[in-house]
Amino acid sequence: MAYEFRAFVPSQDLAAVVDLYNGVFGPMRPYYSWPVSIERFTDKVLSHGEFRPAGVQLAFDGERLIGFVLAAFRNQPLMEIDPVTGGTGPVFISALAVAPDHRRHGVGRTLIERTMEFAAANGSD
Repeated sequence: MAYEFRAFVPSQDLAAVVDLYNGVFGPMRPYYSWPVSIERFTDKVLSHGEFRPAGVQLAFDGERLIGFVLAAFRNQPLMEIDPVTGGTGPVFISALAVAPDHRRHGVGRTLIERTMEFAAANGSD
């Protein structure tokens, strides 16, 4: 399958990201106020100082959003040295979602690779 990958554009992608977020994470979180509204998502994610729209990667199958990765780009890392990678870059994946019917096709892996490429190109290890 040929998928399209690109960075998040809030003005055109916000509703689709929130819909997929609710579809993937909603069933796992029945005790939270669900579904998450566009307003709440904007307040908790887009308005956060560590959010960079260009660092959020999206995956499409045609016009349909089938996956995304949300990453936080902290001003200061939580630890001086990451014990897993040895790097000091302050990039943290906060959510990775792939539509159930598109899992196990490399979509999630590609989204993470693109996020790490963005992080490396923008000053993170």
